[in-house]
Amino acid sequence: MSLSHLRDLIQCHTPFSVPENIRIHTDTTQFMDIKAGDCIAVQNRLFYVKGEEFEGRFGLDGEPKFWVKRVVDLHDGSVKILKLAFFESFFMHLGEERIRCFRSPHKESRILERTASDTRFMQGHPLRRGPQPRAGHRTHCRPNFLRPGAQCAHGP
Repeated sequence: MSLSHLRDLIQCHTPFSVPENIRIHTDTTQFMDIKAGDCIAVQNRLFYVKGEEFEGRFGLDGEPKFWVKRVVDLHDGSVKILKLAFFESFFMHLGEERIRCFRSPHKESRILERTASDTRFMQGHPLRRGPQPRAGHRTHCRPNFLRPGAQCAHGP
């Protein structure tokens, strides 16, 4: 796709002025570097980034979720949410118990599939980028498409 065609799509589907320099991300591993005005290309789809979603729970009201992007699908102009899934491990406490938790693109995709049509959970489907990562590979990141207004039903 040419830069002029991309600019036309952005002008057609958004009320925003088109930035002078448009960055197109095909690798979302460094999700902190993806800003409003950038594009994300995955599975032959192109999304224009409007900004990040914000946490509204857990005492973190107003904190940006840099791995959850509000986007415009440049195919049809619909507003969507892309949750950029990644590998992470962290500890949480339940009473005096210390529990190690894990997050991965595969697990996030399975959660979307298993909770489909249960309105207590975010709704959408995974968009896969390239081959599945091997165990322990920590640089892979893949977006999950969420329906507009969807809320994440689990941790950060």
